[in-house]
Amino acid sequence: METKTFKEPLLADALNKDFYCLSLNAEETKSLVFLNRKYKFKPTGVNTGIHELAEVLGTEQGKLTFPTMVLFDQNLQLQGRIVGVMTAKQLQQLCEQMD
Repeated sequence: METKTFKEPLLADALNKDFYCLSLNAEETKSLVFLNRKYKFKPTGVNTGIHELAEVLGTEQGKLTFPTMVLFDQNLQLQGRIVGVMTAKQLQQLCEQMD
C-alpha cells in the first residue's frame, strides 16, 4: 500500500488535509511511547520478533494481520481497524465517509 495506494495524489492530499497518518513497522526494534506507556520489541526467535505496540494496536480477534490500519478519533480513542490491502479508491471512499 505504501508504494501504490498512499502514493495516489488525490488520496494523499485528502489524507494530509484531514488526517494525521503514521506508519509503524511491526518489527521495529526501538522502544516507543504511546499514551504514556512504553512499548518494546519482543524477540520471537533469531533475528525475528514483533513490536508490542504493533501487537496491541493491530491484533483483532487474537490475530495480527498485515497490513492493518488503525483508526483513532481526536481523543485517541480506538474507532476501528481495517485489515488487508485497500485500493486508493476504497480508502478514498472510507475517508469521505469519516469526514
